[in-house]
Amino acid sequence: MCRKLIVDAAIARYDWSNLREANGTAAGIPTAFIELLDSAGPEDSVKAYWKLENHVVLQGALFEASVGTVSLIGAAMVEPERPKWVRIQLLELLFQIVMGESHPEEVNRGFANLREECHNEANKLLWILYGIFQDGELWHAAREIIEIIDENDELLKTLDNLNQENGRFDKSDPFIT
Repeated sequence: MCRKLIVDAAIARYDWSNLREANGTAAGIPTAFIELLDSAGPEDSVKAYWKLENHVVLQGALFEASVGTVSLIGAAMVEPERPKWVRIQLLELLFQIVMGESHPEEVNRGFANLREECHNEANKLLWILYGIFQDGELWHAAREIIEIIDENDELLKTLDNLNQENGRFDKSDPFIT
């Protein structure tokens, strides 16, 4: 119950009907996000994912609602017991957003810095991402995001070395630099 309150509070922080996504108003984003969180299995999570991807981020182009979506992802990731299929989709959506740049329409509307705003919001999630990285199950996805948003990579290098020394990750793994 408490976790639901956190996501609901994150949703309430934004006036979604006044934010834009690729198809216009972002009023449907909270419903699509809840649908992802409540998905009953991997197939359902993929269907819900596509109601977010290609809306808040479209082929690498960010829309205004992407910043609030990063906040929602953080609120949802507070609960580590979420099903794996949901966590996979959350991490993939976060990855797509942090890789993006402002859509030309958003630049024309005065939102040229959406990438920076999304990175600033994603940086608030660093400790959650490091926790996922250390947990090991979805460590590749978490590591990719950390590499993009954490400007100080010393902690990541230290953890990589510790994990390699402890045999948690293969030293020949292409994800380890």
